Amino acid sequence: MLVLSRKVNESIIIDGGIKVTVVKIDGNKIRLAFEAPPEVSILREELHHLKQEFAETVEAQEPILV
Repeated sequence: MLVLSRKVNESIIIDGGIKVTVVKIDGNKIRLAFEAPPEVSILREELHHLKQEFAETVEAQEPILV
């Protein structure tokens, strides 16, 4: 894991096409802005896990034959 320090309005670039900017710092919360190509999915970690669990549930179900 890479750990970086950034101040408000400072950014990092990931893989040349994803920009993450620190917009606001308020106590123990930070607000980030993401710029990425439309084909890149950006989700909060807890939503990513829910999406994975849902996909696994659907995959495990028997197909319905009509």
